[in-house]
Amino acid sequence: MRLIEPPRLLPPTTRVRQSWLDGELADRGADGGETRLLERATANFGQFVAEQQGVLLRWGVPATIFWYVSGPHYLGELVIRHELTPALAEAGGHIGYSIASPWRGKGHGTRMLSAGLAECRRLGLRRVLLTCAVGNAASRRTILANGGVPDGRAKGEDRFWIEVPDGGAPQTAPWPATPPAHGSVVLREFTEADVHLALELGEDPYVPLIGSLPAHPSRQEAEAWIARQRTHHAEGRGFPFVITADGTAVGTIGLWLRKLSEGIGIMGYSVSPEHRRRGFAADALKAITEFAGTVPGVERIELYIEPWNRGSIRAAEKAGYRREGLLPAHQEIGGTARDMLLYVRTLGCSPCSRSSRGT
Repeated sequence: MRLIEPPRLLPPTTRVRQSWLDGELADRGADGGETRLLERATANFGQFVAEQQGVLLRWGVPATIFWYVSGPHYLGELVIRHELTPALAEAGGHIGYSIASPWRGKGHGTRMLSAGLAECRRLGLRRVLLTCAVGNAASRRTILANGGVPDGRAKGEDRFWIEVPDGGAPQTAPWPATPPAHGSVVLREFTEADVHLALELGEDPYVPLIGSLPAHPSRQEAEAWIARQRTHHAEGRGFPFVITADGTAVGTIGLWLRKLSEGIGIMGYSVSPEHRRRGFAADALKAITEFAGTVPGVERIELYIEPWNRGSIRAAEKAGYRREGLLPAHQEIGGTARDMLLYVRTLGCSPCSRSSRGT
């Protein structure tokens, strides 16, 4: 389902009644939790909403509840606790949040928390504590993407402090200290010695159509292309890797971050013609997907593949990607708008602990 307008944090509202009820029902089906809240809301949604509005006394402190809303759609909930009790200062913290299960894995948690930090600033909070269950990788990535600094563990919860920002995007994650690897391949940085790889890829009839490498490049053009690959990470665009097998450069693969604000990483790869049909692409996809799980803010990976490209489809499926749909005339390749298959991997979808449950 596509949203017709950007989601916003709003006070609880009756205009998302059906979406809220559907989301709560899906959540209870997913986690088997108690249904009293759903029963109350179903009986009298207007009264239920009124009880969620304004500054409330919850957990023994003043608290404000927000819903993350796009038109008639309820996506999630965020609560800000204006103060901390000694118990909340150990586990619980200032902010709790959850994304309704139909909307998980799409980057909404990262964006909702960012909007919540802006609300904290308006409330005069300059440093806030967040906690999430140990092992909740999705919430950990969301918090880290918003500047969270780990501060140990208490009562089965990992703790993070965030300095409430005045604005600006998080910095790109550092280059991996250990090269990503899987099966027969190891991924590494580009070097000047990779010019031969650029020359090989430039002779392929398809690879130059989908990137910045010229067709039939001269050595100077190949060197310039390599130099550009070596600047992408420092400039925040992503992580370009060379795929190697037994020390030989056999292709390239990249995790691109132009949609990081949406929680999405874009994957692209090419294997040199003489090294195809050996499983290198699938192994490289597995390696970089595992690495992507360590990049703050990346919650979903997208691959775009032309329907005729059976080799890439097999590699994506072997690496655990699932087909989400066909995008008609989605990408211009060689001067023609081409249909593209969208393949995706979701990097964990557990919600942070429900924020407004309890008293």
